[in-house]
Amino acid sequence: MDLTGVLFDAVMTPLERSSLRERRKRLMAAVSGATLEVGVGTGANLDYLPYSELDELVLLDRRFHASVYDHSFPEELSVSFVEGDVQHLPFAAATFDSVVFTLVFCSVADPALGLQEVLRVLKPGGRVFFVEHVLPEQALLRVPMQAITPGWKLVAGGCHLNRHTGATIRQAGFEISEFERFGRDTMIAGIAHKPAVA
Repeated sequence: MDLTGVLFDAVMTPLERSSLRERRKRLMAAVSGATLEVGVGTGANLDYLPYSELDELVLLDRRFHASVYDHSFPEELSVSFVEGDVQHLPFAAATFDSVVFTLVFCSVADPALGLQEVLRVLKPGGRVFFVEHVLPEQALLRVPMQAITPGWKLVAGGCHLNRHTGATIRQAGFEISEFERFGRDTMIAGIAHKPAVA
């Protein structure tokens, strides 16, 4: 059995049940237009997307799980599966109205580059919908997270527990309109947008 998958299930399943699921539902309900999901994973967001509000859906991952292909999509919706890397998105600038990423940027080698790519492919005024785990602000939690990250990365597919993804989103040029910390300060969720052209 894949060790990364076992670790993910052990760590994330309780959090998914207690708080992630409700945040996915709330955030995905606001997605609209031409939509890209980066790092679709096992398709955890797909049940919550408002398909009637989407013009098209593009799913991108480095490798797709069978559960994503097996998902039931509306026949009238154009759905594309693209193998790729968020650091080098194979799309023209200003292509999408919405970009979704959840639990992705912890394992991206260069998150700043990946977020610049997301910004590039969004239309002016386009929005990103995100859930990520981050380094806690609370000192009692920061120290152990920093300490276990080097070993955790080796067994969890390059996942970093000590990133400041909220700050990285802002530094990439996004304006955050909704933001919350949860999961004992280890998670963030929110909506940000690409500034509209004046």
